[in-house]
Amino acid sequence: MVLPDEYQQRTGMPGVADFRIGLNNGPRTALVQFASGDGALVPVFPGFLTQLTMREGELVDVAFEPSSNDGRYGEWLAQADRLRTLRAAAAAATRDGRFRLDAAGALKLASQMQYSKALDPSLAIYAAYAYDGLQERDRLRSMVPYLHGDLGRVPFDVLLLSGEIRGRAIDRGVPVVPFVPLMAQGWAQLSAHRVQLPARADGLDRRLRDSPWALYDAEGVVVIEDILLRREVW
Repeated sequence: MVLPDEYQQRTGMPGVADFRIGLNNGPRTALVQFASGDGALVPVFPGFLTQLTMREGELVDVAFEPSSNDGRYGEWLAQADRLRTLRAAAAAATRDGRFRLDAAGALKLASQMQYSKALDPSLAIYAAYAYDGLQERDRLRSMVPYLHGDLGRVPFDVLLLSGEIRGRAIDRGVPVVPFVPLMAQGWAQLSAHRVQLPARADGLDRRLRDSPWALYDAEGVVVIEDILLRREVW
């Protein structure tokens, strides 16, 4: 696991790794490598727990929950059941490695996900893909300033689909985290938006595993680690 600052690993349930990361300057990207050698890039936001769920070699879910010492925690407790229901709906809508909503009720569900983004930023990512599919550009773009102000940086997929980084090169000056799509389907959008990744990331899409949330093979992990250690991106 490649981390930007000091961290402490704690033992817990079998198959569960628990890390604490010191974030001195806002959100960062963590590279998590699993026992298989595959790895994933995930954002780490101050005040949030980042949870990854692996199933049969696929990264099937990334979720964020406020930590117990964060001001959002009380509200999250009050809405925990509703948020889990929304995440379950998102998981059910992820078929053949892609997230997409059926037309019936899609806008209502996407709106519910959008308005829950402060308590779980992963729902903002799902909402962005839903709005993109529904051609609801204004709703999609409206999430960007809120997420930037609330989290300090915007999840890559949201900024990509909003068009805010069209034609731009991704470097430390872009308020995005991580520096590539979190969901594998986002990679297909890069060329249409003319987004330029760091040069060392060329061909990284060929290192993707079959997984709804982007999961890279061992060679891809080496490339990502090199980019992060050079501090070309956040």
